Amino acid sequence: MNNSIAMSSASTPPPGSCGNIFSIFLISLIISLLSGCGAALPFRYTVTPIIPDELKIKNKGSKFGFSYAKAHVINDKGHVAGIYTPPPPSRGQIFIFADGKLSRFDDPCQGYFLLKAITNTGLIAGYCQPGQFTHQTSAYSLVLSYAQPGKLKPVKVDWPTSDFMVLGLNDRGDAVGINTRALGLAGEKDKFIGFVYVSGSLHMIEKNWYHNFHYFFNSVINASGLVVGGNTGPILDPKKPHVFEKSRPFKFVEGEFFELPEMRGQISAINDIGHFVAHEANRFKIYDGEIHSIDCEKDSCKTYDINNMDWVIGHQSTSYPIPPMGASIGHTYLWIKDNFYNLNRSLGLDINQDLAAKLNNRGQMLIHADRWPYLITPNLAGH
Repeated sequence: MNNSIAMSSASTPPPGSCGNIFSIFLISLIISLLSGCGAALPFRYTVTPIIPDELKIKNKGSKFGFSYAKAHVINDKGHVAGIYTPPPPSRGQIFIFADGKLSRFDDPCQGYFLLKAITNTGLIAGYCQPGQFTHQTSAYSLVLSYAQPGKLKPVKVDWPTSDFMVLGLNDRGDAVGINTRALGLAGEKDKFIGFVYVSGSLHMIEKNWYHNFHYFFNSVINASGLVVGGNTGPILDPKKPHVFEKSRPFKFVEGEFFELPEMRGQISAINDIGHFVAHEANRFKIYDGEIHSIDCEKDSCKTYDINNMDWVIGHQSTSYPIPPMGASIGHTYLWIKDNFYNLNRSLGLDINQDLAAKLNNRGQMLIHADRWPYLITPNLAGH
C-alpha cells in the first residue's frame, strides 16, 4: 500500500492537544492500513517488468543522472507503448514492448511525444507537445506504424493533425481529437474545438459557450467509433449574466451530441461494448444502458479504464487533515463484479498513484511501481 504525505493548510491545534490528535491519527492510519479494500485477486497472475534492469540507470553523483520510463497505452495483444528517458543529455525515446521484446525508437518530438492509443493493427497515435528543444509552437498529431520490426513509419490520415491533439484511435482508423487553438484568447477566432472521424466521415465540432475546449478534452472512442466525454460542472452562459448552467457528460453519435443528464462526474473510459465509466468524488458510475453507482467507501475515487468484462481499474484514497501536514492513504484498485481488490496489497508492489493504470480486454493490467512500468497478466482459465 502506498502512503503519501501532502502539505496542506490547517489551523493550529489548542495547546496540549497535539498528542491526542496524533494518537487519533495513528489509530486511523493503522485501521486504514489493516482494512484496505478487497481480498487477494481471484486468479493467478504473472508480473512482467517492461524495462530491463540495465536500462534503470541512477548516477548518485548527479542530481539529474537517472533514467525513467512512463507507459501510456496497452492493446489487446498485451503490447505496451510509452516513453523511455535516458539520463541527460540524451532525450526521450519511444518504446514498444511487444511479445516479450522491448524496442526503442527516436522520438520524433524530441522527448515531447504523448501517446494516446495503440491499436491491435500495429499503430500508435499521439501528439507532439511544444517544448524548449523543439521548433514547433503548437501541438500536432502523429500516427506511426510499428508493424515492421525495428522501424516506425509515419501513416497518413484523413483527419486534421496540425494544431490538433489526437485523443483516441481504434483499429478501424476512427479517431477523435481536440484543437489546441480553441484554448484561451488565441483560440477565440477558431470556430472548431475538435473533430470526430468515424467510418470515413469527418465531423468538425464547432465551438460555442457550451461546447468548449475543457468540455471536449477528455473524450474517448471505442472500437465501433462511439465517442463519449464531458463532465459535470457549472458553465456560465454569456447571454444570461450570473447564471450558471450545468454541463453533462455526452455521447456523440452520427454527428450529434446527446447529453446524459443522469450520468454525473467526469468520463474516463469506454469499452468496446459501449459501456463507459465516470468518477465523481467518492464514487464511480458505470453506464451499460442503465447507470450503476459504485461507492468506493473512501474520500476520493478515480477511474482510469474499463474493459469488455466490465472490470474497472482506478485509485482510491482517504485523507487525514492532521496539522501541520495532511496525510492521504490510498491504493490502486481493481473492481470485478461488485468486489474491490487492493492491487498494492495483492501484487506486493508500491504502485505509483500519480501514473494512470490501464486494462485490456484480456484482463492484462498496465501499472507503474517505483516509477517503472509493469505488465500484469492474469490466468483466467476456469474463470
